[in-house]
Amino acid sequence: MELDPAVVDVAQKCFGFVTDDRMKVTVQDGLAYIRSLASSSSSSASDETPAKRHHIIIIDVDSKDVTVGMSCPPQEFVSVDFLQTIKSLLTSPRPDEEQGVLMLNLVSRSQSVCQQVLDDIKQVFPHVIEMQMAEDVNRIVLAFPSVLKRPVQPAQIVECTKRLQNTCPKPWLGDLGLYDFLLESIITSELNGGVEDSSSSGSSGKKGAAAKKKTAAKKKGNKKKK
Repeated sequence: MELDPAVVDVAQKCFGFVTDDRMKVTVQDGLAYIRSLASSSSSSASDETPAKRHHIIIIDVDSKDVTVGMSCPPQEFVSVDFLQTIKSLLTSPRPDEEQGVLMLNLVSRSQSVCQQVLDDIKQVFPHVIEMQMAEDVNRIVLAFPSVLKRPVQPAQIVECTKRLQNTCPKPWLGDLGLYDFLLESIITSELNGGVEDSSSSGSSGKKGAAAKKKTAAKKKGNKKKK
């Protein structure tokens, strides 16, 4: 989903971005697109054909409104009404099925703004996992429309990222150092308003220092290759 067709053009001409059967781009306002999906899904649903559930919805949208104190996403994307619309697209009508997940990039230097956004998300989604990056203002928020049957621990997220990084083809993901990045993040999982598990996965101590050295060495090695 992209609002500006020029961005799609640049991605294709300069960054090798290609579309296929699995990767498609729709040039449209993201708010309108999500609402149209929810509207068409509910109108076509029936007892025989339940509403289509989406596995994941990712919101990483830059905001030009400097008065809000939040550079990502725009305020409209985290309104309670819009969050409820997203939740309807992620919720399976069958309780035995896995639900979808909302992934949100939240960027603000104001603690009060971040807290208000998180409070609104928790008002709609019963299970929220927050990842605060140690050396950045970005917070990655994972919101689930129902309580997970198998609660996700912070250590599991880091380990799964390590496996993903090792299996993905380079240079797209293998060189990004996602595992090292998460080692220095603070991950908090909140369930029904209570903290289920909170950990600093290396923002201090030997593990964090080792991760920094490893990342620095990797960057130095990449420069030599070039």
